[in-house]
Amino acid sequence: MAQAYARHYPIAVRVARFENCYGPEGTWQGGREKAPAAICRKVALAEDGPSTGSGQGGTIPVWGDGSAIRNYTYVDDLVEGIYLLMQSDLEVSTNIGGEEYVTVAELVQTVIDVSGKDIHIEYVEGPVGRPCLTLRENTERPVTAAQGTNRLVGCDPQRIVAESLAILDREGKAGRMPELWDGESAKRIAAALRRRIR
Repeated sequence: MAQAYARHYPIAVRVARFENCYGPEGTWQGGREKAPAAICRKVALAEDGPSTGSGQGGTIPVWGDGSAIRNYTYVDDLVEGIYLLMQSDLEVSTNIGGEEYVTVAELVQTVIDVSGKDIHIEYVEGPVGRPCLTLRENTERPVTAAQGTNRLVGCDPQRIVAESLAILDREGKAGRMPELWDGESAKRIAAALRRRIR
């Protein structure tokens, strides 16, 4: 709406899209916490020791299969990004986040390793690979719409309802994990650099 207003009136508009933000003062319980805080809480509360197979003692549940890829941005870096965006001449929607993506499995294992506990990860069926509706005309990850299960539906209420009903009737978009979203990009980059340096 702000961008539409700016097309007709002399006002500068900056639109930022935030990656997953974490840091002090972020909630760590109650369902509104970000993944790093939720995983830290689960690991902190889990009993140390081998899994009993019953979901008790040494086991934490994690949604999905661990392959989902995320970018986590520290709150101070996000604030700096907002400041730089406001000082810029950019007039397009801008993603504010880092360039390093990690899989959920990598994040969980890092937290477990830092804790020093012996904890088993129980992957629980979740939203990964399920139909997804994005209520805008574009996305910061277009490959999720081109290859994955994401469908861009915009803001038209009739289209949103129709697409939602299609998902409920099991007619949602089938997709696949986008190519190279395997959590191995750091290894590929290192290999490419080694080839270039030689």
